[in-house]
Amino acid sequence: MLIDHPAFQEYKKLEILARKYNIKIIFVPKYHCELNPIEGLWCFMKQYVRCRTDHRFEKMKMLIEASRNDFIEKGINKKLVRRFWRSVEAYGKGFSLGDVLKTYFSGRSKEKTQEHLKISNSLLS
Repeated sequence: MLIDHPAFQEYKKLEILARKYNIKIIFVPKYHCELNPIEGLWCFMKQYVRCRTDHRFEKMKMLIEASRNDFIEKGINKKLVRRFWRSVEAYGKGFSLGDVLKTYFSGRSKEKTQEHLKISNSLLS
């Protein structure tokens, strides 16, 4: 299904190794938010830091560590893995990206989202 994506044309060595150890590999596109739980971790951490930062380096280092702890305490990793499998199943049924987003994510999304990159002008001078 996703193996035809250009990002996965160099997979032969990995496939040979997986076959040797009887491991099934599921290839997914890079940076695909529904299919890469790590993207959800980055999203969570950025949102956590963005909502609490005063843009000082020491504060941001502390917030990054706190965001990892909060991620673990809230069990968000489990949510992201469930989202991965729901998406894989939907794509396997022929759903488009739009269908997957509408079916599984639109009802769970927050109406208000913060801008991705935001910095205070007072810190630029």
